[in-house]
Amino acid sequence: MKQSVFIAILVFFHVLTHAQKYAPVVTPERTVLDTFHGNYSIRDNYRWLENTDSLEVKKWVDQQNSAADKFLSKAIARTSSYTLIDKYANVQYSNLRRAGNFYFMYATYNEGVPALFYQSGIHDEPDLLIDPNLISRKDKIVLNGYSVSKDSKLLAYQFSRNGSDWNEIKVVSLQTRSEKKDHLTGLKFSHIEWLGNGFFYKTVSQDGQFGKTMDEKICYHRIGDEQSSDTTVFRIKNAVSLDYLDYLTTSDERFLVIKETEENRTSASFYYIDYSSKPLVLKPLLKESNFRLQILDARNGKLIFNKQTKSDFGSIIEIDPRNPDEQFTIVKERPDTLLLEVIPYKDRIVAFYQTAHQQIVVITDYSGTVLKKLKFPLGYSVSGFEGNFDDEEVLFRYSNFTTPPLVYKFNLTSFKRELVKKTKISFSIEAIEYKEVEYLSKDSVKIPMLLVYEKGIN
Repeated sequence: MKQSVFIAILVFFHVLTHAQKYAPVVTPERTVLDTFHGNYSIRDNYRWLENTDSLEVKKWVDQQNSAADKFLSKAIARTSSYTLIDKYANVQYSNLRRAGNFYFMYATYNEGVPALFYQSGIHDEPDLLIDPNLISRKDKIVLNGYSVSKDSKLLAYQFSRNGSDWNEIKVVSLQTRSEKKDHLTGLKFSHIEWLGNGFFYKTVSQDGQFGKTMDEKICYHRIGDEQSSDTTVFRIKNAVSLDYLDYLTTSDERFLVIKETEENRTSASFYYIDYSSKPLVLKPLLKESNFRLQILDARNGKLIFNKQTKSDFGSIIEIDPRNPDEQFTIVKERPDTLLLEVIPYKDRIVAFYQTAHQQIVVITDYSGTVLKKLKFPLGYSVSGFEGNFDDEEVLFRYSNFTTPPLVYKFNLTSFKRELVKKTKISFSIEAIEYKEVEYLSKDSVKIPMLLVYEKGIN
């Protein structure tokens, strides 16, 4: 599929000043003074510009656009920047992601914003599933995420309009590609977590167009119901919201785990619902934990976390909800190696680590035994290893400054990998090389650096 990859082209403004003098737009200063915590005063001279409905602000924006256009149009003509971007930016690349029984990917379609495609097999031709241009003819729609139901029959997808932070959710059948009547609005800092015939999402209230967000709550939507009848599961009433709530349903759909971060960001509390027991009750798991804990999934009735403190590099732990004070360490921290990401599977754990110069992927079992360590060449970036909890084969991608993305299929049991997708580009990478160097800082610390340059440059 064709994807547009935008290449940054630096335009030096002093070249243009010889052709035309710049007359800056006058921006009046109107001071607003805010005092926080009784001691800290912040001066804002331009808060009046936040009122985008003001005729004065609209006039100021038009003047700024007019001044910029005079210079940008000349820059485009001088550098042929659009031509260069078109020449080098169009590539063929399939960034496949497995979810449920299908493979999904975003790709540009019909000269528009990225659409969502899907296919049954890894080598099948993809079918168009969600075209943002069909959601609205007047608004610019951007897809911001999707999630597949456990039975792989439905997909809920999230989107925004015209660059807004506010999101909406719709639902489509993966069997017929027909849209359901479900349409949820008023979402912010939200994602989709399926449970049975519905899913959890998060919504907030806002005080005016640019006011504070508050009344953060997690709700459950049953397919076919109106949003007004959705159930509120957890709520922070009247608290100023800065994305304090996070939530996850485990792969077996047994647990809903909720994380409430304190306003000072130094501690967090965890709660859970066990859907295998009756009655369904929201219970505390950990109160005001000072560790950085990320809920990953559950296995055999126990919850799996990525744990980090201010003094270590990260470990993987297991917590039994029935006795949360006793925590079992599955994978201990690796000295001088930062734990970046953890993806648990049925019998394997895939962990991403970062050393000073390169990424390492380590595969262990649930006793912590290292089964395989994957090292990649210097400067490579590795991502993926995504799939369903019970999958034996997963996909991963890696690339570096001189190698476009490569997609591999990887077997978690045999550790064999197979190249399945290779990026097609319109330029030669043979003329580009990179080199590792170290720079000695003023305090005598060696700073690792990678230089990427055209061959022949000294």
